[in-house]
Amino acid sequence: FCAITSGANMDFDRLRFVSERADDSERTLAVTIPEAPGSFRKLYSLIWPRNVTEFSYRFETEANANVLISFQPMKNIEQDFENVLDDLQENQFTCY
Repeated sequence: FCAITSGANMDFDRLRFVSERADDSERTLAVTIPEAPGSFRKLYSLIWPRNVTEFSYRFETEANANVLISFQPMKNIEQDFENVLDDLQENQFTCY
């Protein structure tokens, strides 16, 4: 007999979450946006039509908010993630 122990403590829901994060087609970006009407719509318009797979919004100050956004770059366009990053920075969004 052989005893096997594991510290993973994972059920199938957690395993699905982990496997989704292992997908290499997804890119994550932290962006600071102005806390003003229309700024989220402008951000999304620069990412659309790519699939947004994760989104998290955090209020920072009266002037700014932090957004964590994950999306799938278009496969048929070379350097698509870098192009999105350039578009965001050209439109005064601070990206990390």
